[in-house]
Amino acid sequence: MRRANRMWAWGVVVAATASFGLVSLPTPAAADTCVYCNKHELEDGENPLKCPTCLKIAKDITVGADPDKREKTGKTLPRHDVWLLDFDHTKQLGRVQLKDDTGHVENYWYLRYKLHNPSKELPHKIFLDIKAWSDRGKKKVWYHDIFVPDVYTEIRKQLGLRDNQQLLSMRKLSQRPEGQDNVLPKVGDPKTRDTAQIALPQIQPDETLDCVAIFKNFHPELDKLVIRVRGLSNWALLNDDGYVAPPSSHDRKIKEAILELHYSRPGDEFAHSTDPITYVGRKWVDDLREIKSDLRASENR
Repeated sequence: MRRANRMWAWGVVVAATASFGLVSLPTPAAADTCVYCNKHELEDGENPLKCPTCLKIAKDITVGADPDKREKTGKTLPRHDVWLLDFDHTKQLGRVQLKDDTGHVENYWYLRYKLHNPSKELPHKIFLDIKAWSDRGKKKVWYHDIFVPDVYTEIRKQLGLRDNQQLLSMRKLSQRPEGQDNVLPKVGDPKTRDTAQIALPQIQPDETLDCVAIFKNFHPELDKLVIRVRGLSNWALLNDDGYVAPPSSHDRKIKEAILELHYSRPGDEFAHSTDPITYVGRKWVDDLREIKSDLRASENR
């Protein structure tokens, strides 16, 4: 029953992301029952993204469900169990070159993007993590969003930004808010949510942040590039595929929703590094990873 509930929850999340137009889903055959809610029967040619049952579920999640009394503020606000930030980005990657005192040139690439909180009532903490990988034969080469002061300054110049115009780097997006500290969970707190606190920056209701991700020196012979954005949603669940962490284990396997941006660089073996990197498209994927926890697994989860 627990597994069935988790699978139903995944269908709800898919419906929610589909309602935002952020995911491409296969079109089922005519007269099929919607594979996400298992309730609405699709008519011939009906778009599965317009399933009325799924749209109602998505609206209940993303617009507001039962009111939840907030004791600290005394206000009644809608409860958002699953939230999703909008991610808008430029299709063309920017490029910056820096030359050191010896004349050596280093290449940096950057992605300009905007984060938007579609909620009209609730702020959300930001825990964004942006990585990329490119191919090199049968191997993958990994890159991580970094902060290099000289590169950041050059990017601002290249974009023609004034001093008072916003452009948030990974460094700013991962900084603790002023006056806040991380708080460890108290001994004996099995849920951690009651006492633990991670000091993360917040995006306010209906706020849009102008940001940039910086990568160092993509491999000159790449044919394919994928940029992966983690942290746009708080959706995550323990793996369903028969995995149960033993009570003595601190390991967890979880699935997360990750947005992938796909690029290609067509060309031949001559002057490969001068060929343009072309945007192909974007899609949502499930990412399964193992994490470490300070709390042991519950035998009754």
